[in-house]
Amino acid sequence: AETYKPGSEDFLALELYVASRGNGLSVEGPSVRN
Repeated sequence: AETYKPGSEDFLALELYVASRGNGLSVEGPSVRN
């Protein structure tokens, strides 16, 4: 696997997608089970 170059069109599209997935969520973090 290769990484995208920072600032490239693919990198920005991925960043936008990840940000949109978290839209409306409070804080995202690992779940904890007791």
